[in-house]
Amino acid sequence: MSRRELDAEGLEALAEACFRTASLPDTTPIEAVHLLRRANRFDGTNPKHAYLLARIYFVNGDLDSAGRWLREAARQLSRSFA
Repeated sequence: MSRRELDAEGLEALAEACFRTASLPDTTPIEAVHLLRRANRFDGTNPKHAYLLARIYFVNGDLDSAGRWLREAARQLSRSFA
């Protein structure tokens, strides 16, 4: 099977799949972090990935990481309205 590059629409769909899987109740925080980081790499313009990462870190007591991801979400949000 040959490997092909995804276009912007394909990357957005892949990011959404990662986000939805990370949001499932049975997904562990560690799995969710990996999925959301991947989603953010595929679509670094959607603040919901960074926001959910910040929330997971906050709930699990990693306030430094939560703050970094919350700032990233704010940065992405400001760009989405520019």
